[in-house]
Amino acid sequence: MVRETPFNLAHLRNMTAVTEMGGIIFPPLPNFYHKPTSIEDMVDHSLARVLDLFSVEHQLAPRWSGLKGEENRDC
Repeated sequence: MVRETPFNLAHLRNMTAVTEMGGIIFPPLPNFYHKPTSIEDMVDHSLARVLDLFSVEHQLAPRWSGLKGEENRDC
């Protein structure tokens, strides 16, 4: 995980280099679509997303399973 924003040019160049080497840039940005009710909810959701990247089982938040009706999309 990289630090909070705003990113300066050195951050962007370093993140580009890491991405070119196959790394994943994952800023810990809060998500509000799951309607968190506390800071702990936001932290748990970010942590759940990190654990999902590594296929680690957890009970912090439901895993993303795609958009409803996504199986019918042509793109």
